Amino acid sequence: MMIKYAIVLAAVLIVAAFAAWAFLPARYLPGHRARHLRIRLHLRLHPGKGFAHVVSLWLRWSRFAVLRRSGQIRPALPLRYSLLDSREHSVFLGRAHYRHALRVPLEEHLLVMAPPRTFKTAFLADVILRYPGPVIATTTKPDIYALTAAVRAGYGPVHVFNPRHIGGVPSTFCWSPVDGCQDPGPPRPVTTCAATSTPPPWPSTTCARWPPGYPAPTPRCPNGSWSRPVPASGR
Repeated sequence: MMIKYAIVLAAVLIVAAFAAWAFLPARYLPGHRARHLRIRLHLRLHPGKGFAHVVSLWLRWSRFAVLRRSGQIRPALPLRYSLLDSREHSVFLGRAHYRHALRVPLEEHLLVMAPPRTFKTAFLADVILRYPGPVIATTTKPDIYALTAAVRAGYGPVHVFNPRHIGGVPSTFCWSPVDGCQDPGPPRPVTTCAATSTPPPWPSTTCARWPPGYPAPTPRCPNGSWSRPVPASGR
């Protein structure tokens, strides 16, 4: 009889020790922190002190949290669309503690840091594929275009600006920063705007102060410069 009680007591102590290790954050740093963290992540347990748990995730990064801010993110979007599809005002990142889904509002900025070959490009491609609206992706990796262009073409036209032909992806449009600069005098406001990223001193629609005889500048450049767009076939 005593042996049975001893076995039951040992089993209870083992279960209690495992529960304390699994659900209570430790007050010390383990010797093999990377291995310790990897094991807890594989078991879908709380990683440890300093990491968000399921309650804080639900308060800040859940469908309910982004729904509370949907009125500020997209004021013109009716509430029924926000309730039915959270992709209209948030981005799905992945799952964390207890497989809790993480969503980030569209107005947030993210920095993803991870070692090489840890699916950062796949994560970015997945975000681009899932987003229902227009996307502007600035990258030097042709993998993003290869993974997303065919699917995004079903939503609308896909435009590429790749003057260096990285990865062999052709550009669909281009522009010339020196077009209309045969005389160095009048185009000086263009170079000033390009260097300081400030709007030009003339209205962008009428170009009333632009010297006569020169093409009207239009805002087509991502770096703040202004020039007349050139078709891709003209390069």
